[in-house]
Amino acid sequence: METTSSTASIGSSILTSLDSGAGIDSVALAQSLTDAQKAPQEAIIQDNLSQTTAEISGYGLISYQLVVFESSLQTINDADEMAVGQGASSNTATVSVTAVDGSVTPGSYDLVVNQLAQNQSIMSNQYNSAIGPVNSGGSFDIDLSVGTTVPGTFDESLTQTSLRTAIAAGSITITDASGNSITVTQAEINAAGSTTSGNETLAGYAAALQAKAEASASFNFSVTVNHSSGVTFTQLTAGNGTIVSAQGAVTAGVPSVTPTQGVAAVYSTSLTASHTTPLTVSDGLTTVTVDSSAYTTVDEQVQAIQSAAGYDDLLFTVSENAGKIEFTYKTTNAVVIEPTFSIIDGTQTLSNDVVGVTAVNSPTITTIQIGENADTPEGIMAAINAANTGVTASLVDTGVDGSNYRIVLSGQEGVDKVFSVSASSGIDLGFSNAENLLQTAQNAQFEFNGVGISRGSNDVSDVISGVTFSLNAVSAEAVTLTVDRDTSPLKANIVNMVNEYNAFNNMLDSLTEAPAEGVELSGALADEKTLARFLSDQLRKAILADSSTPSGPINAMRDIGVSIDRFGQLTFDESKFDSAVATNFDDVVTMLTANTSNQSALDSNPKGLSQDVTNLVASFTDSGGAVYAQTVSANVELADYEQDLADLEIRMDGIYLRYITQFAAMDALVASINNTKSYLTTQLENMADTYWKN
Repeated sequence: METTSSTASIGSSILTSLDSGAGIDSVALAQSLTDAQKAPQEAIIQDNLSQTTAEISGYGLISYQLVVFESSLQTINDADEMAVGQGASSNTATVSVTAVDGSVTPGSYDLVVNQLAQNQSIMSNQYNSAIGPVNSGGSFDIDLSVGTTVPGTFDESLTQTSLRTAIAAGSITITDASGNSITVTQAEINAAGSTTSGNETLAGYAAALQAKAEASASFNFSVTVNHSSGVTFTQLTAGNGTIVSAQGAVTAGVPSVTPTQGVAAVYSTSLTASHTTPLTVSDGLTTVTVDSSAYTTVDEQVQAIQSAAGYDDLLFTVSENAGKIEFTYKTTNAVVIEPTFSIIDGTQTLSNDVVGVTAVNSPTITTIQIGENADTPEGIMAAINAANTGVTASLVDTGVDGSNYRIVLSGQEGVDKVFSVSASSGIDLGFSNAENLLQTAQNAQFEFNGVGISRGSNDVSDVISGVTFSLNAVSAEAVTLTVDRDTSPLKANIVNMVNEYNAFNNMLDSLTEAPAEGVELSGALADEKTLARFLSDQLRKAILADSSTPSGPINAMRDIGVSIDRFGQLTFDESKFDSAVATNFDDVVTMLTANTSNQSALDSNPKGLSQDVTNLVASFTDSGGAVYAQTVSANVELADYEQDLADLEIRMDGIYLRYITQFAAMDALVASINNTKSYLTTQLENMADTYWKN
């Protein structure tokens, strides 16, 4: 009605102007008429623009809050985040606790330090100059041997409870790699541990096994109780021995000290980069042939072999290194048949760069070359340090007049880091002389709750699970280590997760309900509730669902105090959480994290409830996710509305020009009429004057 009235008013103005013969403002009139048509259409488009812009902002807010919620879940998706370890020593001067992780089992342990680990240290003969030759300027070699053959140790993963379950069958049989077995019965375990049937202890089990092992002339292992894992078997002589339990309820032994398996053999050959030739490579069992082709680089030849059928079946990998093709064996087994490599020019000569296959746990021998005119105390020291064998060399002047130089070599702690030095025949540097031995390598010796233990370092991390402690001094008095875990960070993170979930839900309510005055983006998605409903339903189901890794009595969030009320808000029962953590902490960790830390989202293994929900949240905002798709769709709509606005502007410009053209024609017509009027008026006036004069 307002537009019609405005148009009528404009028309009345035109008629009045024409009647009076006065000129009109054609530009203003054209703009007014154009605006009268444009205004209602523009208002509709602007409303759509504003609504769509608000929707996009709403989706952006949803994305942001999802990221915030995802971050709260990431604080409870790793096993090492569940608690903070705490530890204390009754005498830090003797033993100090250096690290405790959150997985530690609270407890108290007594240690007596009988001997500290120390490194070997030897010195050379005395020289009167740091830069004087020791071999008349000639070159020679030094063989530096580090390490010793160490018997392997193997842990049988066994708890007191699993022992009692296993022995209920009557006996447990342990077999070594040579097939020699020892068997202990329930009665023997009870007798060794002074216990009754059903109350067997690990100490009794170890004692019974030890007695049987000692009585056996062929069984190659000694037996001790290991308080962190059950029972430890130690080889009497070094070798590749293993331990297997015939009792299904007992986990097979796993090496606690991984034996050095030696090094893999490496062969290589130099090649001309440019070839047009077939390529043939063989390990003696499998042959791989590549059809003739033109090559300009060695790397192209390597890539052709790697892409050939049968390549994965070869006993070695093929790679390019400094212009050579290298054949690196996949295992450290002895090479029975050397590899071959042929091109059209014939079979290439292969160099055996790394012999490979050293004995298990045997010393590592490094040959250090002393070049010509580098045969000085300073040159020898520099060459040994450059070899990076773990043995460091220092040049020490033991006198006061600058003519008493000795090379001092220091190894690492522990008897397995013992080293020896020998030079080329005829050269005596003095390192092997008994009088030049400064300190022998030795292991730390200590008693842990009465059990004697030896370690090659004063820093010990494999006795109390989750605890690292340092042996600082020898003491006949027991030192008490007390360890505990603080689960308050987990509680705080659970509470934060609950709060962030509720904040997200409240935000969805604000976006989808009727607009509230003064609340930014309130009602922005009032007409688009489908996405909000989908997100809310999916998250609620995921958080309250049973974990993919339930454990014991802890199956879901509800078992640690997280539930939902009638308003759709998550609630947290602190007392229920405290009870669950106090009695079933390990189960809580498993339910939330599957006992994993920093697990890749692409890993197909179970991840626990926290990571499962984290992955779900991430999927909403990822490319192709629900929030992402809605945001893209809304941006397309926004672009369409902006185009509609631009099209309206162009159309109105055309209408405005049409009005201007029409009004120009009208002005010309009015001017012509006015001219005619003026002419007729003049003629009539002249005629009247003539009449009156006559």
